[in-house]
Formats: sequence, C-alpha cells, structure tokens
Amino acid sequence: MQSKEKYGFVYIWRDKKYKRYYIGSHWGTKEDGYVCSSNWMFKSHKRRPGDFKRRILKIVKTNRKETYNEEQKWLDKIKHEELGKKYYNYSKEILVGNGDPWNKGKKCPQISKSLKKIRKLFLKEHPEIIEKQKKTLKEAYSSGKIKVWNKGIKTGAQTEELVEKRAQANKNTWANKSEEERKNPGAGKNLLFLTKEQRKKQQEATKKWLNSSEGLEFKLRQKNRAEKEWQEGNRYKILKERYSTGWHPRLGISFKEYQENI
Repeated sequence: MQSKEKYGFVYIWRDKKYKRYYIGSHWGTKEDGYVCSSNWMFKSHKRRPGDFKRRILKIVKTNRKETYNEEQKWLDKIKHEELGKKYYNYSKEILVGNGDPWNKGKKCPQISKSLKKIRKLFLKEHPEIIEKQKKTLKEAYSSGKIKVWNKGIKTGAQTEELVEKRAQANKNTWANKSEEERKNPGAGKNLLFLTKEQRKKQQEATKKWLNSSEGLEFKLRQKNRAEKEWQEGNRYKILKERYSTGWHPRLGISFKEYQENI
C-alpha cells in the first residue's frame, strides 16, 4: 500500500474545560495521529482527549519553510500577556531548519522558569497525579524498595565546645558591623532583605518593564547571547562569572542597569 503524500498545515487546538488554545504546525497528514509539540498540552490531551478539538487553519503543500512562515503569522496574533494563560503556547518563536532546538544534547545549569510554571499549572489541573505519587512513595518505603540512609542513626547533641565556638563567631561578626548596618542588616544588598512593600514595588516595576519594547529587546538579546555561548562551549563558565559580579540572570543585564530602568 502506497503511503499518503505529506504536506504541511497550521492548526489550533481548543481545550473547552479551561478555555485554552494551542497553535502549531505539522508536516505530515491530518490523519497521522500527530497531536502537538507542547508537553503541557500533550499531557492534558492524553488525560482528557474529549475536552480537545482541533481546527485546521491553513494547508501548505509547498515545503516546511513555508509551513513555518504560515504558523508564525498566526502566532504573531497572540498577545504577549496571553502566552501561558489563554494559550498553551509559551513563546511566539518557532523552530526552523531541521526542527532540532539549538541546545539539543546540552545541559543547562539552570532549570527553565517557564518549565516550572508549566509543571505547577499542570499539577494544579491534575491533583490525582500528586496523590498517586504519594501513594507510590509510601508503598516503596513500607516495602523496603527505598531505604532511608540515616534511619536509626543518632547524631547526638552538639558538644559545648562547638556551641561556644559558633556563638563567639556570631558575636565577632555583629561587633564588626557599623551602627547603620545593625539597624538595616540588608543595606547595600541588591534585591535581598527587602520589605514586602519594596519587593512588591520592584516586582510591579519589573513586570511593567519586561512587557515594554525595551524589555522584550533585552530578553531577545539574552536568548541570542545564550545561544552563541552554548555554541562556543563556554556558557557555564560565563554564567558563574555573571552571578559572582551581580549579574541579573532573568533580564540579562547588571543589577545597576536594571535599577536605572525601573
């Protein structure tokens, strides 16, 4: 039996339970069983297939590149604040070329913040997964499959010598502080030891600035910089240097530059 000729198409999924959408593209056929490339949406679809319905937005019979171009046109219609909320899409950028991500096979020293958001929201929508994990762990501990390394080991109380040594070190540290530092222990430390009001003000300012054209340019610059550093093989070394010199990992700029823009 001869296989069907492949073509490209842009689609949109609708999750009727949470009134959420997902836009994507695929090179194949409408009947080949493909769902999407989003892990978040794929897992939700796997658990609740009856809540999802797909609509084909555009069929492209030329090549993959043209399919990507059509997908980008539809992604550009999504508002920035709707990403990750009204849409399962977390970005309006798409992969090109052979479809492989630029950092394939490389390990990042940081866990992506967006992945944490996806997992948190997914577990909120599917609390039965947490209960299943708790049950599995409980059975594993009770059956002895998982052993607690320090079970039955007594560490005992700390010696008087150790307690006295630690107390003296704390006294010396406090004695070397100025009067101003004693009143405000967090003085001079950027984004640390802030009051609730200060933290809230900074969070609002950060959110506003990130959604501005200048903030979006910084994020794009950060992405391009990270890609280049991975390709050159010195990403981890550069990250360590930036953290040690007060680099803001979220915005890709220095703390001083960040504070000047809020």
